[in-house]
Amino acid sequence: MHTNTILPVSPLDESLRACDRQHHYYHYQSSVQYLWLARTYEALGEYEEARVCYDKAIFQDHWNREAIIGKQQGFLGFIEPPTYDKHPLFDLEFCTELGISPTPASLAHDDAVHAMLRHDYESAIHGFDRAIQVDLTHSNSYFGKGKCAFLMQDYILASICFREAIRLSHLAHDGYHRHASDLHAQRARWYERKGEVDLAIADYSKALDLNTRNLEARTSRGLLYQVKGNTRMAEADLL
Repeated sequence: MHTNTILPVSPLDESLRACDRQHHYYHYQSSVQYLWLARTYEALGEYEEARVCYDKAIFQDHWNREAIIGKQQGFLGFIEPPTYDKHPLFDLEFCTELGISPTPASLAHDDAVHAMLRHDYESAIHGFDRAIQVDLTHSNSYFGKGKCAFLMQDYILASICFREAIRLSHLAHDGYHRHASDLHAQRARWYERKGEVDLAIADYSKALDLNTRNLEARTSRGLLYQVKGNTRMAEADLL
């Protein structure tokens, strides 16, 4: 007869679930940014760059159908604005989804979005610039400015804005990996104190998947492998 094992509930579980939600949005954010940049390169006649961006959009979200279709069409100058909507248009919606507080940059960004939806693109660009002045790392505002430039057929400005938005998104994504890695390492230590060695090893492994430079997680996992008598795995971590 098999009995169900009730796993201990870590106080970090909710924080990790929030991190997972945030991680999904980073991928959606990058996917849509690459999609718009691909369309921009098509408008500029830079088809090899467009192909690379379509591939990156698909890598970030394998179900980004617009990127898949755009790539399959053979770069025939399809420059209609995308409709991909997995990443929220408004920052307030984004903050609500992730359970974080909106910032002054978020509020300025959303005012600019309203102007963009009214097709008042020049006012929207000024609004996104105000948000960027408040927070130079606000990727969504560079992205919004790029969309307005695209819709005004200023494809050079659009490409500059989209590339900066992507750069900032990647920096935020790297920060997520380091933060989530630290949370998994913390939960692993909690499991250790509870005597749940296998669960601790699993979390240390996840921490290292997220950040291979987390040396504390690697050393701690190696010591636990020693406890389990797995000399080969211990040596690999502790060398």
